[in-house]
Amino acid sequence: MALVLISHAGWMYYETGLPLPNFYHWMKFSFQFATPTFLFISGSLISYLYYTHNREGWERTKSKLLRRGLLLVTFTHIAITGARVIQTGEWIWFFKMMVITDIIGLTLLAYLFLFERFRIRLYQAFLMLVISYVILMFYRPDFPVLVFLKQFLAGSFPDEQQYLYTVFAFLPMAAMYHCGVVLGEKMVKAMRTKQLPRFIRQLYWLGGITIVFMLVVKFGGELLLNSFSVENYYWYILVSITNKYPPSIPFMAYSAGFSLILLASLILYGQYYSSYGAWGSAFKILGQTSLFTFTIQAHIYSWIRELLGVEGMLPIWSWTLYALSSTALIWLLSYLYLRFRIKRNLSFKGSWIPFRDPKINPKLRVKKTVESAPQLKF
Repeated sequence: MALVLISHAGWMYYETGLPLPNFYHWMKFSFQFATPTFLFISGSLISYLYYTHNREGWERTKSKLLRRGLLLVTFTHIAITGARVIQTGEWIWFFKMMVITDIIGLTLLAYLFLFERFRIRLYQAFLMLVISYVILMFYRPDFPVLVFLKQFLAGSFPDEQQYLYTVFAFLPMAAMYHCGVVLGEKMVKAMRTKQLPRFIRQLYWLGGITIVFMLVVKFGGELLLNSFSVENYYWYILVSITNKYPPSIPFMAYSAGFSLILLASLILYGQYYSSYGAWGSAFKILGQTSLFTFTIQAHIYSWIRELLGVEGMLPIWSWTLYALSSTALIWLLSYLYLRFRIKRNLSFKGSWIPFRDPKINPKLRVKKTVESAPQLKF
């Protein structure tokens, strides 16, 4: 969530039509992988909840998750896209934008249905990616409904007809969610069989290998395209490391590698620590209120942008002032929201840890506990 705030502060600040400074592109590259990571971690959490609850507990949890999914694709969509409506005065933005919360809500609702009816396997995610890139590269519909479906499922290139202003292509993002679901199941199995240390090492290795694969596709792909004098720029977009709309192969690999390393780190940290410390707990508020934080951020950015008169300020120091002031206000509002929600004062000595073993952490409300993990040794 913190990475999203940094990335979106730059996106809103520099959406001025003026020439972009070089550091903006590096900032965009460094933090934009947070979007697929949301889906990966969400998928692993849903899978974790499914395999650590008994039937009665899962039915209660599923009911809550269904309400959350519906909230994401209805009220949250209106609240987030409303920032653009306020900024432009055009109501059409309610329908032209598809934000990441829409994709999370749709995948959440879909996988709550799929969990109990189909076997979720990793190869299915690769099939989804292949189908997505085949549609993207070779399908050129003219009929408006088909154009919309292509843009929604696989994305579209800039020179193609488009009906949506921003869209996170559903199939590639659902593939990330799918991978998270698979690894969430394997994580619970590793806990029950006391193989968690081995599982964590595998995640680190797989994450590193995936990032190396990203570099091979990026530089090897460009080398091959240049050596064969390929003029179709679609192929260059497909091997770009920063292309998010539509998502390129290296971008998805970069995001997946980071997600694997992040998941391993969350498990490792959650097993052996009961507190984040003062700074960690301050950041933790952004995670505990992630939906609220994500919903208000665009409104705050637009408001402060107008307040500072950003259109005439492009130096890095002005963006830094804008980002810090925006983030500070967002954090304060998130803190007040969390304090109001739990109706008590907050200290920076929180004990909530993601993926905490239920036997180690009794506060995790599950009916079926899993075996405590052994001490990790590397």
